[in-house]
Amino acid sequence: MTVLHIKLAQDAGLKFGDQASDNGFVRQFTGIAHSGQVFTKWGDRYIVDLSNIQYRAKTGVLLEHDPNQKVGVGALSVSPQGLQIDGTLLSTEQGKHVAATADEGYPWELSAYIQSARQEQLREGEMVVNGVTVAAPIVILRDCAVREVSFVAVGADAHTNAVVLSDGTDFKPDFSLSNENHKETTMTQEEQAELDALKAKVAELEAEKAQLEKAQADAEKKTKVDKKLSDAGLTGANQVSEQVYAVLLSLDDAQADAMIGAMKLSGQTQTKPPLPAALTGDTPSPVSEVKLSGSLADLARERAQATQNKF
Repeated sequence: MTVLHIKLAQDAGLKFGDQASDNGFVRQFTGIAHSGQVFTKWGDRYIVDLSNIQYRAKTGVLLEHDPNQKVGVGALSVSPQGLQIDGTLLSTEQGKHVAATADEGYPWELSAYIQSARQEQLREGEMVVNGVTVAAPIVILRDCAVREVSFVAVGADAHTNAVVLSDGTDFKPDFSLSNENHKETTMTQEEQAELDALKAKVAELEAEKAQLEKAQADAEKKTKVDKKLSDAGLTGANQVSEQVYAVLLSLDDAQADAMIGAMKLSGQTQTKPPLPAALTGDTPSPVSEVKLSGSLADLARERAQATQNKF
């Protein structure tokens, strides 16, 4: 999960209470820490979802986001104008400095330090965020939390002065909404060569896997066809030709079954009935047991007479 830490400057809406009296340094202020409006960075548009933004009951107020420079304490709330803070300045050197320079007319800005746990990309259409309709393309920063609010002398631009990752490194989105096809790479030539070699190895392994799967499928197909031919009696002397066998291997199961059935039926139709034993063996059979006519009867009588003359 990419966690963004965002510092958003607000240059309007900051007000200070009456100047401190001689009885003590108690100085109040109020302002809009963040307006909840769309801001732009690196050519892309962003908006912070304030609907479920989280913050402490008392939020620390710093100078220039420096934890060593404490200025005050404030209470945050979400108003129609955005993320509002109402607070009190401390009697620290930094608190006195902010109050004194504000009294002299210096235009301080507020900057909210917001952490976003989730980023939603709206690539087309429209969506209502913070009560306003925003149009694509835009990145909606969801599940946000306020870390602190700071007085800043000058924001880096009209809306934001920093966006960094939780590890402190600079953040640049790789989901560029202005150009989805653009991908920035930071690989060296050696890393690119290693990646290309890895891709080639993966392609080689995938090809080997495909060959093994095909060989296994061919072997299973051959086993099925051989069994079906055996069951149909189309083996041995009745074995089919190599060409027919190759055709059977190329067919699916239903087609192969139909072809083998047709060959089996054709073989049974063409089989001739066996000749009587009296015409094929040496043992004579009584004439009464075999009724023959014409030349076949004469031939039988001649063979029977020749047998008797031997004795």
